[in-house]
Amino acid sequence: MSYNLMPINRDQPNLMPPSLTDWLEKDHFARFVIDFTETIDISPFLATYSQSGTGATAFHQLIK
Repeated sequence: MSYNLMPINRDQPNLMPPSLTDWLEKDHFARFVIDFTETIDISPFLATYSQSGTGATAFHQLIK
C-alpha cells in the first residue's frame, strides 16, 4: 500500500523567518497598524461568538 505523503527535505532552509516581525524595520507602518488595532475594543464582535464549545474554533484576535 502506498501513502500520499510529501517527501521531506531536512536540509531545506526556512522559507519564512521564525517571526515575521524580523523582516519589519523598527518604524515600519505595519507595526503601527498592529499596535493601533490592539487598542480597539472588539468586545461587541466577540459577544457574537458561540461559547458553547461547539462548531469550528475561531482565531484569537491577538496573535503574538
